[in-house]
Amino acid sequence: FDPSEHEPPAGVARPLEVARELIKLNKARKGLIDFAKFIDPTYDPYEVHELIGSKLEDVEAGRCRRLAVFIPPATGKSRLASELFPAWVMGRNINFELIEGSYNKEKASEFGAVARDIIQDPRYALVFPGTEISQSAAAADAWKTTEGGSYKASGVAGGIIGFHAHIAIIDDPFKNADEARSLQHRQNVWDWYASVLINRLRSYKDGSGSVVLIMQRWHDD
Repeated sequence: FDPSEHEPPAGVARPLEVARELIKLNKARKGLIDFAKFIDPTYDPYEVHELIGSKLEDVEAGRCRRLAVFIPPATGKSRLASELFPAWVMGRNINFELIEGSYNKEKASEFGAVARDIIQDPRYALVFPGTEISQSAAAADAWKTTEGGSYKASGVAGGIIGFHAHIAIIDDPFKNADEARSLQHRQNVWDWYASVLINRLRSYKDGSGSVVLIMQRWHDD
């Protein structure tokens, strides 16, 4: 038996390589961390990311409707929850609506731009070929998919009338400790959450719309 006689022609993938790639794609469709590693080969998750990823998967599945993540800065929570997660959710639910809130609209728009660019990445199309960004609505702060999904970025004092969310993500509603120490600012953030954002939630998967809060604790309140 001469293995060289059974090698595929140049430029043709071997069956084992094809099988391995299909396994990676299937895992990326089902799991957020596997999706992150497929989209970004340099992504190196630690146990904390595995834990956050599993909780975010519970949110997408409707098993968790309120998730709060309180860990220090520069630990990769925003990369996973505000950039990779929205893109993964849109692939699994092509008509979902998401709202991203942060301490100002510019910061929320940064997250939106990255999530949008992930969806436009050729590797993304291998995982979720049915999800594409609409060419007529592709701004960083407000984009849509061709199948009716939408993403809206907003500051915690901004208006989101006309937009809804199956999942709302609030990433760093306070910019710094000075904002958190201000009673008036804390009240403003709470008022936006309680009277604006919550009223924008849509039900999905036999339950209410979900909220994901990501921040470090600045204040006892």
